[in-house]
Amino acid sequence: MSVTVEISNIENLRRLRNILGVGNDSEAVEISIENTIRSYESDIKEAKEKELPDEFWDDLLASPQLPKGRAIKAVLDEREEARY
Repeated sequence: MSVTVEISNIENLRRLRNILGVGNDSEAVEISIENTIRSYESDIKEAKEKELPDEFWDDLLASPQLPKGRAIKAVLDEREEARY
């Protein structure tokens, strides 16, 4: 499949060709697209590996963190202290 793309900054395209050491614009753009995709794919993979498993969140949120009414009391106490 062929796609036509308009490049507004020809100088950047020439610089890209020189950096990549290729002879034509199509090859330079194609290599750039491949590199960009690879970069994003690895970033996404790393982010997914760093995510905590669903079981962690299920366990964390399954039990209340504060006794009933404690959060409200903490907010009221904080407001009371802020007045002074």
